[in-house]
Amino acid sequence: MVYPNIPKNFKDQDWLSHRAILEYINDLFEKLNVTIQKQFPGQEYAYKSTDCILNDDEAVQYPIEFLNSIQTPDLQATT
Repeated sequence: MVYPNIPKNFKDQDWLSHRAILEYINDLFEKLNVTIQKQFPGQEYAYKSTDCILNDDEAVQYPIEFLNSIQTPDLQATT
């Protein structure tokens, strides 16, 4: 098991950084990701995103259209 006892360990950055999910099929990964997210205690929050950066010199440049095209079950679609 990659993430045993998430409710106890989810705040431990070192513990999280030593784990990974290796999956080559996105559909399976998305289902697994949702299953893991449901194990986190507390209320779920949704945050608004932004399509701008503060410092062009320090940012990796991706077209806004590309960023908005990314679809995962945990990200709401942008308009």
